[in-house]
Amino acid sequence: ALEMGTSHLTIRKALALLVKEGWIQREPGVGTTVTGPLEGVRAAGPPLSRLALLLEEADDYFARIANLLEAECRRRDVALELYCHHRDVTLLHDQFIRASRDEGALVAIVPVGRDYHWLGAHTAAPRTIILDGTVEGVAAPQIVSDDTSGISGLIRYLVNMGHRVIAHIGAESKSSGRARKQAYTEALQHVGLPPDPTLYGNGDFLVEPSSQAFSRIIEARPDCTACVCANDYAAFGVVQELNRRGLAVGRDVSVAGYGNYDISEAIGLTSVDQQPHRICDQVMHLVDEYTRHGRMPAEVLTIPVELRIRRSCAPTRDSEE
Repeated sequence: ALEMGTSHLTIRKALALLVKEGWIQREPGVGTTVTGPLEGVRAAGPPLSRLALLLEEADDYFARIANLLEAECRRRDVALELYCHHRDVTLLHDQFIRASRDEGALVAIVPVGRDYHWLGAHTAAPRTIILDGTVEGVAAPQIVSDDTSGISGLIRYLVNMGHRVIAHIGAESKSSGRARKQAYTEALQHVGLPPDPTLYGNGDFLVEPSSQAFSRIIEARPDCTACVCANDYAAFGVVQELNRRGLAVGRDVSVAGYGNYDISEAIGLTSVDQQPHRICDQVMHLVDEYTRHGRMPAEVLTIPVELRIRRSCAPTRDSEE
């Protein structure tokens, strides 16, 4: 009151208003502490000027996300900075440090691997958006596709066409691959088909490893009539192996991917559309949240998916008869 040249009553009213708006907190026996602003009041700090996007690579799926984000960032006068870590965790760490150095930047990161203790402890974690996966222990928004719905939809579709021996080419290197494997197992159980380890192979989201994994499956289980893959590249590997063996996609073995790449439509591959435009909309919503309030919700945000049915999946011969 002495410092501000006003009455004690005015100071008490001012402090009560700060409590009401969430700037301070009073505790008996402890005193008054600063807690920060409530929703709608932006914390002091630099304005948002840049969005750094750390991708695995600029493939079909991620390139579409990058292009959509670039257009939206331009409209908001926010610079988009692109990095590609090519699944190199050390390079990813270095890129994150470089990208997050500017306190006026948000960082959208596509993770690989499992060990991200450094991210959870980093001061830039509240300015980070996790894309296409989840990272435990990081208080940041994490955007994922509805893998349970996507994979279970494929399994139901194949079962309705008479398929009972359905393989899965998965990916152990990313949380999204592990989530899709779990969804595959649960979907089989839901339709009364017991999961069988001989019908699973790890293709790591890549063409050649997926082709080799499916080769081992078809050798062990020649009765396999369908294969659900963790992404479209894995499906391309399965198609490659079928062609090598003189088997026809759809007629002999039905194949489904995940991601709905541009080339998938051209070759008639059944796939799950992860809807990159919805992912972009969610990222920009988080950008707007940070711009207005200085923070983003630390929660998992699930993006709906849609099945794209094409000729690579067909009824079994028994069901046709």
